[in-house]
Amino acid sequence: MKPPTKPIKTHRNINIFCKNRRKFSPTIKNSPPLTLQFWADKTFTTSETMQTNLVKVRIKPEYQAEFAQIVKNEMQIAMNKENGVWLMAAGTEKNAPNHWLFFEIYADAKAYEQHRQTPHFQEYLSKTAEMVEEKEMVKVRAEVVGSQGGFRY
Repeated sequence: MKPPTKPIKTHRNINIFCKNRRKFSPTIKNSPPLTLQFWADKTFTTSETMQTNLVKVRIKPEYQAEFAQIVKNEMQIAMNKENGVWLMAAGTEKNAPNHWLFFEIYADAKAYEQHRQTPHFQEYLSKTAEMVEEKEMVKVRAEVVGSQGGFRY
């Protein structure tokens, strides 16, 4: 796993995720439109070992604002501190803002497991435990993915 060659920058064309997320997984083919909440990526190229996750989370509506703040903070810290975290994106369904979708790319399974053990991820889990109604993670196989600090597929 090599560190990014360019500084982290927020993606300029964030609508790619919102408009084309159905291509990432057959489980969300009929999902409603998304509102992007967070996007950050690093320079990377596809590798056989990289791990790509799609996570669907439904939270209790009364926690929407608090959950959003916690998620954005955790994702930004992960992007800043972890070389093995290559992309973090979060969106909410336009008509059900308590339904979240996360798209994550890690250098490999080890980087993902290391991420799960970090203090900032553990804090995210503890702070949001009572907010979450349902959570589902789907591993996605990304066959052709690359980024030069602005995600493209």
